Amino acid sequence: MTDPATALGAASASDSGAEFQRACAAAVAQSRPVAARLRELVARLDEDLSADALQDEAGMLAAKTAAALRAMVTDQLADIDTFNVVFFGRTGAGKSTLITALGRGDGTLISPGDNDFTTEVGALLWQGSRLVDTPGTGGWGRTVDAAELHERARAAVRTADLVLLCFDDTVTQITEFAEISRWVAEFGKQAIAVLNVKNALWRQPPRVPDPAFRRQLSDAVAQSALWLQGQLAEIGLPEVPIVAINSRRAAYARLPENYDGYDATTFRKHRRDYGVANLMAWSHVNVLERLMTRAITTDAVGLRLGSLSRQLVSQASGGARELTELAADLRGRAVVVERAIAKVLWLFGDAQHLHHAAGAQAVPPATARVLANLEELQRRSGQAIFSDRPGVVVDFVTNLMTSHFGPLERDALRRAEVLVDDAFARNRVIEGDEFAKTVFQQHEVELAVQAVAASFTSHLRHRLDAVEADLHVSLPTTSTSFDGSAGKGLQTGGNFVRYGTAIAAAGTVVFPPMALVGIVGDIVGRRFRKKGMIQKRESRAAALAQARLAVREYFLNMSQEVQARLLRIAFDQVVASISELVRSALSLRAQEHRALHQAELLTRASGEIGPTGLGRHAVSAAVASIEAEYAATGRPGRRVWLGDDWVDETPGAAADDGSTGRPFPAEHRVAAARVTQTVRRARPVAAGSAQRWLHTWTGNGHDPAADPDAENALAQLRALLAEQAPRVAVVGERGTGKTALVRRMVSLTGAPVRVETGPTSQVHHYPWEGVTLVDTPPLGDPLTTGALHDAAFIWYVLSPNLTATPHLAAVITGDPAHGVLSRADRVVFVIGHADVMGADPVESPEEFVRRCRRKEAELLSELHRIQGPQDRPIAAVQVVSLAPDPVTGTGQPADWDGTEDFCDGWRSSRAWLMPSAVDAGVLLSAVGRLSGLTEAAQLAKATVEEEMDGLRMLQADLRLRLENATALRSAAADRLDWIVTGAIRTHLDQWDAATDKEEQAAIARQILHLHERPDVQAYVDEWAADTQRQVEHWAQDMETFDLGPAIPHQRDPNLRLQARFLQRAAEASVLGRAGGAVAGLAKLKSVGRLAGKGSTAAARFIRIAPFVPLIATTAEDLLSTAFRKRRAGEREQGETRLFADARQWVSQLVEAHPGLSWLLTQGGLLEQAIEETSQRLRVDAEQVEVLGARLSRYEDARILANELLGGEHR
Repeated sequence: MTDPATALGAASASDSGAEFQRACAAAVAQSRPVAARLRELVARLDEDLSADALQDEAGMLAAKTAAALRAMVTDQLADIDTFNVVFFGRTGAGKSTLITALGRGDGTLISPGDNDFTTEVGALLWQGSRLVDTPGTGGWGRTVDAAELHERARAAVRTADLVLLCFDDTVTQITEFAEISRWVAEFGKQAIAVLNVKNALWRQPPRVPDPAFRRQLSDAVAQSALWLQGQLAEIGLPEVPIVAINSRRAAYARLPENYDGYDATTFRKHRRDYGVANLMAWSHVNVLERLMTRAITTDAVGLRLGSLSRQLVSQASGGARELTELAADLRGRAVVVERAIAKVLWLFGDAQHLHHAAGAQAVPPATARVLANLEELQRRSGQAIFSDRPGVVVDFVTNLMTSHFGPLERDALRRAEVLVDDAFARNRVIEGDEFAKTVFQQHEVELAVQAVAASFTSHLRHRLDAVEADLHVSLPTTSTSFDGSAGKGLQTGGNFVRYGTAIAAAGTVVFPPMALVGIVGDIVGRRFRKKGMIQKRESRAAALAQARLAVREYFLNMSQEVQARLLRIAFDQVVASISELVRSALSLRAQEHRALHQAELLTRASGEIGPTGLGRHAVSAAVASIEAEYAATGRPGRRVWLGDDWVDETPGAAADDGSTGRPFPAEHRVAAARVTQTVRRARPVAAGSAQRWLHTWTGNGHDPAADPDAENALAQLRALLAEQAPRVAVVGERGTGKTALVRRMVSLTGAPVRVETGPTSQVHHYPWEGVTLVDTPPLGDPLTTGALHDAAFIWYVLSPNLTATPHLAAVITGDPAHGVLSRADRVVFVIGHADVMGADPVESPEEFVRRCRRKEAELLSELHRIQGPQDRPIAAVQVVSLAPDPVTGTGQPADWDGTEDFCDGWRSSRAWLMPSAVDAGVLLSAVGRLSGLTEAAQLAKATVEEEMDGLRMLQADLRLRLENATALRSAAADRLDWIVTGAIRTHLDQWDAATDKEEQAAIARQILHLHERPDVQAYVDEWAADTQRQVEHWAQDMETFDLGPAIPHQRDPNLRLQARFLQRAAEASVLGRAGGAVAGLAKLKSVGRLAGKGSTAAARFIRIAPFVPLIATTAEDLLSTAFRKRRAGEREQGETRLFADARQWVSQLVEAHPGLSWLLTQGGLLEQAIEETSQRLRVDAEQVEVLGARLSRYEDARILANELLGGEHR
């Protein structure tokens, strides 16, 4: 007969389920119209977004947002006809069992305890509700990849009307909370946290009659809930309520009577011993059902569609925000690209210079498109892409050619002048071929062109990272010819007449009338001679001018040809380098415009979706409502949600089949034997191996002062060896029971050692049975990593859920790439908290053993999968199940918990363990520490090498700057030299061509006072301004210029242009006056003729009179020839002095120029920086060599440690 209390409990349980189903049906009916409106709105928005979407970033982002909106509506409204509750949580948390209880399932969903039991999203439909079971997170991914399990669970949560976050009271990873927070926040879901208490004694009054022990069990649940609540609040879910339940007990209450699935024996026993009503009441699931029902009735539409509305608004506004951010990012990227383009175009400056660089040759269509796009980009960007001044490459090419070709041109000019003088001295004609061969040294010119090409290539490569330019310059063919015998006929005729007068003069002695012939001949000869000299001087001046013009044209044509080729190369390289940049910038600007438009569409749609606060507080309002009802009866909220009310209940009668008093079967106590076999599996290490390794290491070139990190590691290894107590590291995730296992082991020996309590955040060492137990923080903590390095053995503790973790693989396989050894043979894998595996070891010891063996086999299979093919796979004996802190109801350890057997196994293995464990621990620690030292040295070496790469680039940049500065200064000096010396040469040519002495004197004065002439000073000022502009341009390009105060152009006031032949010409010539006297004497010829008629004496005088002027004339001719030779020597010396003074003046002007003076200083600084960079490169190279040697020593030490470990880790 059914007990009245049991019947009442069953009715209450049935009522809570029925109310939940009625609430679900009402919610479905109320939400359908709102769902239709949301479908229509999203369809219209999708059409608008697709109108101008392209396959670019903006288009793909808009398409992605539209697809997400469509998916939200399609997925979440696909099941609008049912109320959907999605159960989410880690594998093994009891989701499937709870769904079976809530939906009156047949038990097929209940897991037999396997990890990853649920691999598909399954749904249990029950009277208008849809209970969705999701794959557990954190599983092994044996049948389905873990990432795929994760994604399936996430997709199911997205479609939920209500989410139940399922946890248990064993171990919860922080990664779970991060996922929960992200998903609930992302989808805007209302959630309830379910804490599945796996302790079989919780809320089972017949098994726990003692109220104090009941309180202890409830306090433990409360502590778990408090910790869970803190974690939820920490990650942004502070309002999620936590309801404690026992899903297994609820399933036993609601499974059909004919259930014959997994653990059916325990099901039938519980139904028989406790009854349905008690099982349901003790499960506390009815409180969960009541909370869900109240939340649904509080705001049905908001609970169902509020999350969808929030997701739509969140997705639309998020899409708008992303598009707006993308637009800003596109704008920023466009600006960066445009600045890069501008930096490249700085080589040419403004658009005019860029087009000029293309030259007369037609540009290909692709290049024309780039130029057109460049103009379009200038219009769209709204910022200056072109500079407003000539670019650096133009100045650089000009300076390069001036500095390289200028000296060659001056040398060619001097050779041309010498050739002209030689031609006129020898009265010969110079043909064009001879002129070109003599004046232009083709080899020197070719070397100069190659030097210009090399400098330009380096400059361009540094600017554009382009390939070396292949420059082929067609050297111009320039020649000239001139007649050096010009005026020779007149000179010969004049000389013949002059020499004839001397013969005629001699004839007058015999025949005086011949004097008349002599006089006439003398007059005619002098006239012809003078005319011939004038013509020859004019011809020489013309020949010099022609030769200088030929030289100038040659170098001008060559410079133009070279410049055109260089600029075209630069043009082609620049266009090639910016073509993609221009296209990218235009695309970025177009995307920016579209992104802003699409963001506006999404923003407008967000406002049309409606209020987003619907259903947001449905659960919290339901919690407040139920707590208020309980408070009215004097019961606190804790009794509501955490099931604390059972503490004060009187236990009802329960059947006792005598199983609680039976001892645990001895044949199932396998821990001792397994531990012994595990210790014996580890390869022994020869005694003294560690000391040998330390001795070898210190003798292998180790310098403590040079390598303090290695010395510190050695000191720690020596201390580890001196302990003579091998370390056993106890590791695992948080809450797996590491500290409980250590505490139990210490207590079994009776040693007076206090084990720290609470969560482990530091490494603690405890002496135990000749070894040192090392309790560690959770895996992943650097302290734990260090403890693993020093361990001779490892106890790896896992929770019964066997949650997958990346740290497990690191322990099993090691990290060969970083020298971390595998510890697979030196690990005991402990499944802790075995008492919460789902089977009661007291009530059902056989089922408990089956569960333990099943979990051990599951873990071993996963270990083999992680380990991969090995010659020594992890053995089954390395896996044990323990309950270091069992809950028995007596407060004492139990014979089934396995810990005493585990301790006995280690005691019996001491004789095998101790001789080699200390050496093994030191050598294993050495390999681990060497791994850290190697990584640090490799990082340091890579850092130094990276620094060296940067220094090399810096050095190349500094050399480029110096080369530019040198070329600029040289070219400026060369241009000024041409201004001054060119003016002097022009005046000298004018002086040579002048026939009047006064004209020559005026020209001479102009030359000697050239530095004082305003027109020349104007040219110098123009040169100074142009040079200053180039210096400023260079400085702006190099970003180092600080324009100082202007310095006036100065020269030495004592400097004078001096040339003796010019000074003499400028004054009254003594020889000129003497010539006038001789000319006056010649007039005596006519006087003699008149006197001859008057007297005999006069006649005699007349006989000798003609000899006087003839002798005087002849004497003048002879003196004039010698004088001309002397004057020619003075002329050559004077010109040398004149040009030397002019170049000294040029040098003073260059030194006084403010920009060139600053440029010289900058050159010195650049040379100093280049030397400093070279010094740093040398130091870094030495450091790299030291680090390389250090790495070699580390590798030798690691190899030796592996050999001493027995070769198992090679």
